[in-house]
Amino acid sequence: MIPPATGTRPSALARSACRRATQGRREGGEGPPAANAASRLVPGAYRFVGARGAKLAGMRMALRRTLAPVQLGFGDGAPSQGLLGRRFMLEGEGDTLTLTLDLTPNFHTRDKSAAGYVDAAALPRNHLRLQEVQIEDNLLRTRLLRAWEALPTQPPPRLLLVLDLGPRGSFRYQVLLQLRFAGGVSLQVLRALLT
Repeated sequence: MIPPATGTRPSALARSACRRATQGRREGGEGPPAANAASRLVPGAYRFVGARGAKLAGMRMALRRTLAPVQLGFGDGAPSQGLLGRRFMLEGEGDTLTLTLDLTPNFHTRDKSAAGYVDAAALPRNHLRLQEVQIEDNLLRTRLLRAWEALPTQPPPRLLLVLDLGPRGSFRYQVLLQLRFAGGVSLQVLRALLT
């Protein structure tokens, strides 16, 4: 078939032939990823059990994989503002959600006096004094709220936070979710948990 000249549109006959070919590929299991996304879902990747307001069973999803700014607030009022987090993962089991933050990118720097490196290196010493974690990302906020709203209201859902420092350890907290007016979320630490 000779391509049409610049600025002209293909005929109705050519368009319908193209549609027939595309439809045949999609029915045969070929085509763009969006056309066959439902056919490739892994059973149990995450699913909702029961009707509306039911518990989450084995849910695991990535809220954000790329870097996002994270601020930690300690009891003495000294915030750490130079931290970056990645791989924000949310896992659901029963009526409990666990949010995991990977803070290891702060150690991948040549400048050992950088603010992110110093704040991340001080976290193992000061982890018991942690009072608040702020994440300034609207995509993470939206996805976290969707999962939170899917949980039942009775008993009240619990939210756990895990700060992962790689070989330097990980720290678990029970937190209270609060939305920030300017965007993002604020996690108020209720108590530190043993890991």
